[in-house]
Amino acid sequence: MTPRKLQALIEAEGITLLSFDIFDTLITRPFEKPTQVFSYMTENFPPVPDSFPQSRPRAEQLARREAPGGEVNMNEIYAKLAQMEGYTPELCKTLCSLEKETELRLCKPRPEGAALFQAVSEMDLRVILISDMYLSRERISRMLCKCGLKDFHELYISCEYRMNKANGDLFRYVKKQEELPFSTMMHVGDNPISDVIVPRNLGMHAVYLPMQENAPLPERDGVDRLLPHGTRRRNFVSSVVRKIRGK
Repeated sequence: MTPRKLQALIEAEGITLLSFDIFDTLITRPFEKPTQVFSYMTENFPPVPDSFPQSRPRAEQLARREAPGGEVNMNEIYAKLAQMEGYTPELCKTLCSLEKETELRLCKPRPEGAALFQAVSEMDLRVILISDMYLSRERISRMLCKCGLKDFHELYISCEYRMNKANGDLFRYVKKQEELPFSTMMHVGDNPISDVIVPRNLGMHAVYLPMQENAPLPERDGVDRLLPHGTRRRNFVSSVVRKIRGK
């Protein structure tokens, strides 16, 4: 998707609100998998225990399992980590700060996503960002600012609202808050399910921006057709997300 094609699509479909996913769409980190940041921390910062690369993801999984809706923030993850590993409050505070600073230090704009973002910022259009993430609004805003991604109207984060994109609830919340029909909303993201299939099933327009060039989107007659509707659909997708997260 080129900036010119996106602009033409927005005009052709009468879009009044464009939403972007954030991580791996607008912002990237120099790792194949997000969890590799924990190994990086262990290798580069002496206070980080050797067990951290394994225990930190596990703590997040357990915290999500216990949280209503499965959405958690950093404080909840590190509270679970302290409970699991017996880390002191001082160590957890240090590790949490290191993780947030490492994410900020290593993040960079994804050229393809940033180009689309800059192109639409000049249009008469409401631009918002939507992310399924445990980092705080303040931290994500700092990362966006570092990457030169400042011209947006609102930021919706799953851990703040205790709703996510993957089961559609965060999109429904955005629709209610923005007071717009789904038919006038478009979403851009890299995840084939939470950024494309789910919003399309709600009646939104969606643009797939995969990290790997020319990566195919799952066929509607394959994945999408098999998804149940309504509450059953949301529960189904939530169960898939839990499996992906290792629950």
